[in-house]
Amino acid sequence: MLGYLICIFSSKGYSSQIKFPKTTIRKKSVALTMKHNRSCPLTSTHLIRRLIERAELEGIPIERVLTNTSISLQVLTDPAVKVRTRDEQTILRNTLNIIDEIPTALEIGFTAPVTAYGLLGYAFLTAPTLGAGLSLAEKYSALVGNCFQIILSTHGHSARVVLTNYNGAPDLKLAYTLLSLASLWKICSDMLGTEIEFEKIGLEYKNDSVRLESLLATAFNTEIIIDQPSTFVEFSREYLERRLILAESVSHAEAVKLCIIQNSELSAEREWISSIKLYMRESLREPLQLEEIAEKLNCSPRTLRRQLQIYRTSYRKLLDEVRYERAKILLKEGNLQTEEIAELVGFGDGSSFRRAFLRWSGQPPGAYRA
Repeated sequence: MLGYLICIFSSKGYSSQIKFPKTTIRKKSVALTMKHNRSCPLTSTHLIRRLIERAELEGIPIERVLTNTSISLQVLTDPAVKVRTRDEQTILRNTLNIIDEIPTALEIGFTAPVTAYGLLGYAFLTAPTLGAGLSLAEKYSALVGNCFQIILSTHGHSARVVLTNYNGAPDLKLAYTLLSLASLWKICSDMLGTEIEFEKIGLEYKNDSVRLESLLATAFNTEIIIDQPSTFVEFSREYLERRLILAESVSHAEAVKLCIIQNSELSAEREWISSIKLYMRESLREPLQLEEIAEKLNCSPRTLRRQLQIYRTSYRKLLDEVRYERAKILLKEGNLQTEEIAELVGFGDGSSFRRAFLRWSGQPPGAYRA
């Protein structure tokens, strides 16, 4: 039998009872589920559950949402079950093909409580400060499950959370970006016990930017800046030092121990895209070929191609993404000529780079730099 702990907190008249498993780490069953190979990365079901709830409200048959997946409603009755990330992404794609992408992604993010993140959510709530809580999202990105690496930084009186190194399906990047922004606001607000105020949101998107900018400005009531090197949110640095209303050091330490175990089990199965991009970044001036990357990953080129197909991407698409990400940063820094940047991102001449950048962004490098 799986035992449970009941923790009751009280602070400033606010009380909360949280029930969570003494251990949700069933090593034997997890190993059996994940033993096949790295082609079946796993994640929790909280996003899938939200998508199904949203579809039901719209009167959409659940079978349509679950099309082309191995997921059944019976599987989802077990809150501890882990599912393949490609099934989650298929369900998200199925849902957004029926329901408007932008408002749906924002709504799901805004309505998902911090407790939807399981043990990580409990660790968020019991952290001493908001800054300590957000540092957990940095360390345990596999448990956050939003396909991004999260980076927390400070400068002056502002704190910034950056979403970078996206490793999900390319066609779902906007949806995961919006989910991440809205859920970040919700997580911070739940930890603080009051609504956090974002000072600024930066988006790396330009396509459909007018509608997107308008919807986000309304949803977050803040300044929106488009066409940035990476998506980010900024808020007052003072928030990071605020003590959380449910802070409790002993429970927090125990929750973090379990998060470390869970994250290592999941992240070991989520490394394909991240590892490929890492090797590409390290050799961007003279990019490694697919066969060379496959050798570094200890797999055959055929296996690597198949894995990339699962994520609806390819070697060429990922190389373009890495080049584009790096080029945007170098252009915004403004220290190098276009020809120098072209060489650094692996182009033989400036004209080839200009054509590629125009294809990626819809504008020439000089216009983006301005």
